[in-house]
Parts: sequence; structure tokens; C-alpha cells
Amino acid sequence: MDVRTMTAGPELDAVLARALGYEWIPPDAQAPFVTLGHWWIHDEPVWHFTPSTTWDGAGQVIEEMRRLGWDYILQSLDSGGHGARFDKWDVGLNRYVASVAEESESAPHAITIAAILALRSEAEHA
Repeated sequence: MDVRTMTAGPELDAVLARALGYEWIPPDAQAPFVTLGHWWIHDEPVWHFTPSTTWDGAGQVIEEMRRLGWDYILQSLDSGGHGARFDKWDVGLNRYVASVAEESESAPHAITIAAILALRSEAEHA
């Protein structure tokens, strides 16, 4: 599936949740929760994870990507859209070993797609 062609919304958010390692729980589950490793998160139902449409959700993604070792840059483009980029620095090599960028009309949408592409790239080349 090419995430670059997906519109912002629940389907794209679900792709990112899976890329981050969250266990997807259907909205009709009796006790909504997500798991990340050994952490159980109950505060917010998984279907409220909205990184592609809200700044709050995009902020969660940025913090999680930073925790995973990715640097983040957001740019306003002359075209009126936004560009998001995630870079991975290797201390031993003293250089960036991965860089992924995406552009969109919406900054949260660009952040979400760039994060998915970065996580997929890391999984394929780790």
C-alpha cells in the first residue's frame, strides 16, 4: 500500500499505529486500550489516535519518533503546503544513516506519512 496517496483520516492513522508497534483494538471492544511493548495505555481509546488530522496527534508522533532516535524538521513550503522530515543519526558513524521526507497541504498529514515511511525504511534495512 502506498501511503503517499492515502488521505488523512482513520485508515492512515491505523497504518501508523501498526508501524509504531501498537496493537490495533477494534472500536467496539469493551475496554479500549493499546499496548506498546509491556505498556498498556488505557487513557485514550485507540480510535482517538488521530495523528494525520490533529496537531495533538502529530505531536504524539513526533515525541514517539524522537524517543526512537529520529530527529524531526517541519518546513513551510512556498507552495503553501508543509514538508516534514525525519532523520536518523548514527553516533558511531558520525553521520545521518536515514532521511525520509514528505510534503502535504496539512502538516499533521505530512508528519504522519513521513513517520510511516521512516519506520518502514528502518524495519527493512535494520
